[in-house]
Amino acid sequence: MGWFRLDESFPEHPKVMGLGLRAEGLFVRGLAYACRVKTDGHIPTAFIRSMPDPDVEAVATSLVAAGLWETTPCGFLIHDYLDYQPSREDLKQRTEVFRESGRRGGTRSGIVRRESPAKPGLEAYPSSLPLKPGLEAHDDKGLKHITEHNSTEHIATHVAMGTTSQAKSKTKVQTKATRVPDDFSVTDAMRTYAGTKGVAADAVDRETERFLDHHRAKGTTMLDWVAGWRNWMARSLDYAPRRSNGSTAVSRGDRARESHEALIRQIEDEERATR
Repeated sequence: MGWFRLDESFPEHPKVMGLGLRAEGLFVRGLAYACRVKTDGHIPTAFIRSMPDPDVEAVATSLVAAGLWETTPCGFLIHDYLDYQPSREDLKQRTEVFRESGRRGGTRSGIVRRESPAKPGLEAYPSSLPLKPGLEAHDDKGLKHITEHNSTEHIATHVAMGTTSQAKSKTKVQTKATRVPDDFSVTDAMRTYAGTKGVAADAVDRETERFLDHHRAKGTTMLDWVAGWRNWMARSLDYAPRRSNGSTAVSRGDRARESHEALIRQIEDEERATR
């Protein structure tokens, strides 16, 4: 089950106040769709027309007028979606990381089990193992406390009447969003990533400064600031003027529409391949 971020003050935001519950509901539904299908904020017209509201297109137009959505040839784009939600590429990378971590953990667990000696009974446990600080070898109730160590965790095992119970410490995962760190810096790996997205080497520092100023001014909080920086670099060309033969610059909206069309085609191809 996926989730998305929505500020608790959303109903009181100046862009939202006065729109009405129908517009708020459509915005939230569109946000849920974009997160579930991983469209990077793109919402196809077909999804809008599937709503059980005969005036849904007028409601969508009101979201555009309020600056919450932008129009594209294939539907709509949620404004500043990637500033607050993970991108399709980031989610794919996280899935790969979790899958690889699980594979390595399973492999390590199998090795440990194969290398561990059999433990048929209490006599299999040596009495000379180091004890957890503060515990005696035997307490008044006749319990025997044995502390085992391995390379990854500290397990306190309580042995009594031939049965054992294990309490394993778990690594804490950060789940609270924070403001941009004061010591945020760009690593060589991050510069390499920016290069793969077409950002010139001499533009990385300039875009990083804009990224930090933008989010510090807005007081943005994120779970992963490096991922937010990658999203900014991936979208930086959408903000930069691009001129061809002295003609006018291609606007961000044009670039967004091109990206929207390509992504919708990719999603449709993936859906057809799984049928």
